[in-house]
Amino acid sequence: MSSTVPLEQRILRQAEDLLAEALKRHLPEAPEDARLAALEATASRIGGFCLERYWSDKAPPEAQHGALHQIGTSLAQALSRTPIHPSLALCCLARPRLDESRRRREGVYYTDFRLAGFVADQLAPALREADSWLDPACGTGILLVAAVLRVAGDDPTARARMLAERVRGADLDPRALRGPGPGSGPGPGGGPGPGGDPGPAAQSTRNPGYPCPTQAVSWYQLRL
Repeated sequence: MSSTVPLEQRILRQAEDLLAEALKRHLPEAPEDARLAALEATASRIGGFCLERYWSDKAPPEAQHGALHQIGTSLAQALSRTPIHPSLALCCLARPRLDESRRRREGVYYTDFRLAGFVADQLAPALREADSWLDPACGTGILLVAAVLRVAGDDPTARARMLAERVRGADLDPRALRGPGPGSGPGPGGGPGPGGDPGPAAQSTRNPGYPCPTQAVSWYQLRL
């Protein structure tokens, strides 16, 4: 008996297949990081920011840049044709790929894009008054991205300011934390944050509120 395929997976199947096929064709020898680099390239097409500046000193090999830009263009077009906001779709695609048994064993549960939007709608009035927001188990950041979309709307300057000053997330999985990179939009200067400043990469930190090291994300690196 076949299992039911979630709506989110059905909607994004074409984009997922496009990404997998493009990586196989253009970057067959590339490591797993090529997938996230391709999603970051997609975000740069959607958000209109400089990808090379965003990558800074953590850029993939220069020989891969052309292929990554090409994949980003194709995937951005595919995502524009889905009913899921591109920023939320990128959060979905950036999730670490774990089989069902490992997800159950490690207690990994992903937030569906519809649930993220519902929760953001319910919290929006309180979030407008809050000084800061924290998701202590953010994964690839879909709930925080949905919240910023609800509160800031279509104002890219307001989004960038919220991401820079008010939004924080943490997660035990560093692979998930790279996912927020593709999630949001450019700052006022065309870069990831205020003035186009690409900002620091996600940093490891030991928080006394957690039993082990977590990752603190510089949320203005998101691409809304």
